[in-house]
Amino acid sequence: MRAREFIFEYNQQATAQRFGDKLLQTAVKDPSPEIYNIYSLLNAQKEFKDFNLSPNTKTNILISIMQAIEGADPTKNKEYTVFLAKMYAQGGWGAKIEDLESKVKPALEKFHLLKLKKKIPSPRNDIMRYGDLADFVAVMDEYPDPEEKKQVDKGTAKTVFENDSVRIIVPKDQNAACYYGQGTRWCTASRTSTNYFGHYSKDGPLYILLPKQPKHDGEKYQLHFASEQFMDENDYGVENIVNLLEHRFGDLVPWFQENEPAIREWVMFATNEDLKEPLMQIGEIVMEHVWEMINDWEHEDDYWYEWLRKEGYVYPEGHEEEGMIDWDKAAENDVDYLNWNYDANDWYLAAKEAVEVSPTQARRGAEEGYEEEGELITLGELELIPAYNVRQAFLRSRDGDGGLEEWIHKHVIMQKDGDKWVAKFYTPPKKAQ
Repeated sequence: MRAREFIFEYNQQATAQRFGDKLLQTAVKDPSPEIYNIYSLLNAQKEFKDFNLSPNTKTNILISIMQAIEGADPTKNKEYTVFLAKMYAQGGWGAKIEDLESKVKPALEKFHLLKLKKKIPSPRNDIMRYGDLADFVAVMDEYPDPEEKKQVDKGTAKTVFENDSVRIIVPKDQNAACYYGQGTRWCTASRTSTNYFGHYSKDGPLYILLPKQPKHDGEKYQLHFASEQFMDENDYGVENIVNLLEHRFGDLVPWFQENEPAIREWVMFATNEDLKEPLMQIGEIVMEHVWEMINDWEHEDDYWYEWLRKEGYVYPEGHEEEGMIDWDKAAENDVDYLNWNYDANDWYLAAKEAVEVSPTQARRGAEEGYEEEGELITLGELELIPAYNVRQAFLRSRDGDGGLEEWIHKHVIMQKDGDKWVAKFYTPPKKAQ
């Protein structure tokens, strides 16, 4: 009787409609292979309201997302799919289809079995009481696995680096990924549901960092440069990847730069040699435009010309340029616009400081960008550093940035010249009339 009642309770279409827009907002950030086509479609149209989807297309997409979510429900009657849909729509830890399959599904299997055996007391036996997936999985970790099987097959793996602080392993097959990933929540270490080792390893090696003096029980890290994912044992993103690679186990950056090509292009790990020249080029290109902006400011400032005339910086009577500004005389007396207009001078100095960036400042800016936004800035996007600096410099300025940040995005591009990156001035093509 209960099974028949629940079949009536769970309705795929009703659940899709209930969480509809929120499911789409999560799916646009979820490149899991099960819904990758949906992820690509939504990202291609994310600038449009409601993704510019027709009602029929939207319905089909939501049903496909629900079918993927249902795959993480281990019960025949999809007893926990509404809970999973709610958690997926909510976002946060575990809100990816691949995570539902590899991390949450094993916890649901344990929950269901323990619930049937009445091993979970109330209110923990009510699945809908859990506010997020991390809380649910953490609670399930407190209970012993009723059918625990010990991992015995170590598979094939290679130690690629070792020092006094850490051993770095690259698993060559799924068994090795599971063995060295024991105690973690990595989708590549799952033994009871979908394992994603093959999905990630085909694009590049997975590096498992095993500390020799762990700071806490179970401390491990898995790095996958191809997908730009760097996770701790609980499958949370490493908050400070620079600290991990430069300080936690000694300086690992040189080794990774030699063995992992992707890291060589990341600004936060780039060398002074790779950064110094293109940063100077960007500074020169932008400062030339800054001077043009200051000149425009000066030419439109009637008070400035009125002051010059009042102070006698004009050609005298009888001169062929009588009454015109005598710029030579002004220069001889160290009179210039920036010395006269404090607002213009402050603006100029703020712009100059923002766009003339040292290698150290660029690395720090890229590191902060990764920590705050989770985005990696490469040498091919180096102009983003001064552009971001401009935004921050004029965030609370009365005069604003005068369109300088936008100008940098439009007119400064990075191009590869042999094995080096160079900054170039770029004029966007005019739109056809």
